[in-house]
Amino acid sequence: MIFNRCGGARAPLVLTIAVGVAALALSGCTSSRFDGAYNQPAASSAPQLLQPAPVQTVQSNQLPPPVDPATAAQNADALGTAPDGSVDVAAVSPTPGSSPSVSAAGAPISKGEVVGNWKTQAGGANCQMFLTLTKYGSASRGGTRGCSGDLANLRGWDVKGSQLVLYDESGGTIGRLYGAGPGRYSGQTSSGTPVTLSR
Repeated sequence: MIFNRCGGARAPLVLTIAVGVAALALSGCTSSRFDGAYNQPAASSAPQLLQPAPVQTVQSNQLPPPVDPATAAQNADALGTAPDGSVDVAAVSPTPGSSPSVSAAGAPISKGEVVGNWKTQAGGANCQMFLTLTKYGSASRGGTRGCSGDLANLRGWDVKGSQLVLYDESGGTIGRLYGAGPGRYSGQTSSGTPVTLSR
């Protein structure tokens, strides 16, 4: 007998277990989970219509006339107050008697010039700033490493004419900087801390 050479009476038991395991494995390949999905009529699977959302009335108002940045900078008073009443933070001197190092009416800058990594000096301390083109609300995403004060809260940035404007998480302005030469921007935070970016 063949079974006696292969291990005696155990061989039929092993063969029976192997056939049983194979049959169990193959029975797991057939499932009735999806039988109902294929047997239903097409009309009953149509999606239910949604009710339209209520629409409120639209209001319209006249927009104020556009402000020319060159004219606004010329009409700003000594404290950095523009004709529209806003305060240009970078134009205000951080210490009495000193003058701002950068003109508020500098040449326009583009996002392409500003995007990337920057060595940052803020209030005498060194840190890093990262400005990306990833959307962050209506601005672009930005962040810092090792910065303190207002710059630790940097979440976004945008270019407004000749200004690099820095924003916190709620969209509030935390600083304004202006071009100060090739690969260099200077300005200050909302709290008056001088800030310089360089490559």
